Amino acid sequence: MDMDDTYGSEPSAGAGAPIPLRDVVEAFLEQAGDGVFVTDHEDRIALINTPAELLFGYDRRELLGRHVQILIPGGLPRPSLEGQGGPGGRRWREAELNLLGRHKDGSDMPVHVSVTYPGEAGQFAATVFLRKAAPEEAVAPPGGLGPPGVGAEMPPIPTLNPEPRPVDPAPEPALAPGPGLHDRLTGLPGEVLFMDRLSVALAGSARKSSQVAVLLLDIDRFRLVNDSYGKAIGDRLLVGMAERLFGVLRPGDSLARVGEDEFAILCDDIAKEEGAATIAERVYQAVSAPFAFDGETVSVTSSLGFAVGSGQLNSPESLFHRAQEALGRAKDQGTGNVRSADQAARATEAPPAPAEPETPPDAPEVPPGPPEAEPVGARAAAEPVSRTAAESGPLEPPAPAPSSAAVAATSADSRLLGALQRGEFRLAYQPIIRLDPGRIAGVEALLRWQDPARGLVAPGDFMAEAEETGLIHHIGAWVLREVCLAAEQLQAAHPEDVPLMLSVNLSARQLEAPDFVDLVRGILAGSRVEPGTLYLEIGESSVMEDTDAVSGVLEELRSVGVRMSIDDFGTGFSSLLHLNRFPIDFLKIDGSFVEGLDRDSGASNIVTAVISMAHALGMPTIGEGVETAEQLYTLRRLGCDYAQGYLFARPQLLADTLRLLASDPTW
Repeated sequence: MDMDDTYGSEPSAGAGAPIPLRDVVEAFLEQAGDGVFVTDHEDRIALINTPAELLFGYDRRELLGRHVQILIPGGLPRPSLEGQGGPGGRRWREAELNLLGRHKDGSDMPVHVSVTYPGEAGQFAATVFLRKAAPEEAVAPPGGLGPPGVGAEMPPIPTLNPEPRPVDPAPEPALAPGPGLHDRLTGLPGEVLFMDRLSVALAGSARKSSQVAVLLLDIDRFRLVNDSYGKAIGDRLLVGMAERLFGVLRPGDSLARVGEDEFAILCDDIAKEEGAATIAERVYQAVSAPFAFDGETVSVTSSLGFAVGSGQLNSPESLFHRAQEALGRAKDQGTGNVRSADQAARATEAPPAPAEPETPPDAPEVPPGPPEAEPVGARAAAEPVSRTAAESGPLEPPAPAPSSAAVAATSADSRLLGALQRGEFRLAYQPIIRLDPGRIAGVEALLRWQDPARGLVAPGDFMAEAEETGLIHHIGAWVLREVCLAAEQLQAAHPEDVPLMLSVNLSARQLEAPDFVDLVRGILAGSRVEPGTLYLEIGESSVMEDTDAVSGVLEELRSVGVRMSIDDFGTGFSSLLHLNRFPIDFLKIDGSFVEGLDRDSGASNIVTAVISMAHALGMPTIGEGVETAEQLYTLRRLGCDYAQGYLFARPQLLADTLRLLASDPTW
């Protein structure tokens, strides 16, 4: 039933634009204290208000267009059309009785129903007022008209515009998201109805001593989708996102569209914040898979913020605002993140600065091929970061020509996220040599991307992009998991009694994530890796950007048992004075200084000073980028502890690394 066509509309005051009566009736129903729904002439639910949704445990999208028996299995009573006439000769009759209702969870419950029927004989459109009845009250048989109050007269809802509504010259635009009652594009409630439901839920939580959660989801870079592929594709993405979100709601939860690319979820009866985090994870899983539009796909990410509170301590506005702050913090961390209000409150207010992308001096020499271990595409349970994907394709009529810059940005995001989902990233391992006695003491894991279009891609060609989009959190977590999965094989192949060092590069953006330490702790707990054998490397410039914040994170990592090393040391020589502030276990001397050892006395002096200062602070040193025997000889003479470079081995896949370890070479 189209309510606009059935009831007509009347002009808005001073605007001259027609207001669909459906919106007027919806506003009227939302003001009612009891549950109310309206049926069409075939007993299908055409309108329903928030109290009725809460009473039966449904979201209105599950009910609109469904037969009334989904709520009242025995159906509505059918009184004869008698009594005084209404406007236009219509006659009205009310039936008031107790009937058996059915909750979404399948349980039966007595409901007190007041049904009003307007219209000509043989034409029925019912307005049903209802509330939960006491268990001891008698329930009428299906279709009956039992007491109390049978036949009581009730004035009808007046007809605001009895004349047929003229056909609009142009299609009626979708209701703007946010302050409207319902969003016409997705069919979801707008912000007004969402806040009304939140108010009802908070009032209930105060009585039940439970809590309510508000989750806000924002599609990252949504305007790039519109700019690249046209508004039609953007609209299809919004509808698809709404459908996926709606599919994971619990009974009684509510979903709304509260902004151009923002959705709100209301979860009632939450025991504690961990429950909301579980729901946030389920939401993430629901929106992570690509959307297929006409055979073409494009991936986007989403940011999610949530807050939990009770009606005793929160107003609807304050709880919604806390969720907005959490969402803002998630977006500050890049794209594709989830943050709770408590995490946002604990986090520093300064926006993070992107780290310089790491470009290892070693050229990518890993041959293409499948990874040695099946990549783990799903996130570890301890990782609270979230991803989203969306797709698009041509429509009829064709979309406007996309902006080349917008397409490049969207395509870049899609490629990286797709590479992670398809398992295109590879890890290569390069040995670290203990110079006395000249045997392998550890390996460094180096990331490579096996791009089907471009071949093997080194980190320098995609790491800055990963930093900017926030995908570095997902990629970095994948690297940590893969190293820990390979650790058992690596340790078994290592012939010495001393465990092998496992070194992994970090980005400063990873350290900025407030849950990074929990991520590392969770990955270690799910593996057989001894924490003391895992070494996390961070660039010297990244350490010096925010010494207080970095020092705190490194101390937490040290408490987990993880070791830390400074990579590319020497490029910021003045930072030697600050080294005693950090819990550092190793210094890696930048390869540019090692390269000059066989021809530049200045480089030799710098390396000598770095080694001496590091040893004075109790830190061993590693010389990077060793390519010649003379460089190796000089490092040994200067007292360097470890070395790494092409002279010993190029980065290679796990199987080749295991063979190298088993051969136990010496230098």
